[in-house]
Order: sequence, then C-alpha cells, then structure tokens
Amino acid sequence: MTPLFFLGQYEVACDSKTRILIPAELRKVINPDVHGKDFILVTGENGRPWLYPELYYKYLASKAEILTEDIAPDMDSNDLDLLVCGFSHLVQTDSQGRILIPARAMAWMKLEKQSKFYFVGSRDRIQIWDVASMEAGRSELMARRNKVFARFRSARKAEGPAKNVDPEPPKVEAAPAPQGPV
Repeated sequence: MTPLFFLGQYEVACDSKTRILIPAELRKVINPDVHGKDFILVTGENGRPWLYPELYYKYLASKAEILTEDIAPDMDSNDLDLLVCGFSHLVQTDSQGRILIPARAMAWMKLEKQSKFYFVGSRDRIQIWDVASMEAGRSELMARRNKVFARFRSARKAEGPAKNVDPEPPKVEAAPAPQGPV
C-alpha cells in the first residue's frame, strides 16, 4: 500500500445537504485505484472526526490486526472493534469531489450547526475541526509544542535505533501547503 501524507489546513464549507468539497490539494494525494475514492469517517483518539480513504483504512485495520478473529473477543478488543468499525461511517465521494456526511454523524461530531470547518492534514488522515476549536486548539498546541517535541524525542530514544530500516524510503505523495493566510 502506498503511504499517504496529508499536509496543511483548509477551510471548507458545508452546504444545506451536509456535503463538503474535499480540497483538490488533498484529493491529489489519493490514488483512487490504490487508496479508494470514498472515505471512512471515524472518531479519532482526540475526539475529533477523522477521514481515511476507504481502502487505506481497511489496509490499516487488517495490518494492525485491529479486527479480532476470536469468536468471543475480550472487552478491550470488542471496544476497539466498535470504535474503529461499529461507530465508523462510509462516506461516498460524488463526481464533483464532495462527501456527504450523514446527519447523525454531524450530530455526534457536534457539527450540525456549523457551516464552515477546517480539514487538517495529519499524515495519513484528515481531521475535521470546527473553526472555533481550530483556533483554540492551534493556540493551545503551539503553547505546549516544546513539551510535545520533548516527549516525542524521549519516546524515540527509549525505542533505540530504528530496526529494519529500508535503505530507500517509499515515495510519499504530499499535498501542497495551502496558499494564503490560514
């Protein structure tokens, strides 16, 4: 599976039918034959809605062995299966590059009264943020960025040297950074 690498923040609008146009810069990263043309909408670990291209999400789920094959999974496995499968939604992309987010999904995302959002590239996924939360979240993250980088470096040191590193990393398609102020 070709890796994905989404970058940037894009202000998007939702029409009265809860359709949102996926920015062209993000669509360019996706190879529909490899990653799929539709998306899986899930609740991310940070509580925000996340979008993954459908085939890529299924690949991640199978690769990580998230989906248990046990006839009687333990409660942790069952809870994880519900989060990554049971509470997810397939959102289809129309011919104009728009996704239709179901009304009930808009409600659980607490976005039903919003008409503008940010799509935020986050490596292999797109996070959906309402405008007010994006501004507050950006400020909060920037205020603690030194701690974030320090925790990351500490975790990397604890892991030791990288194992099984390919001499040549796979080619990663990246979305260009958005133009203008964000």
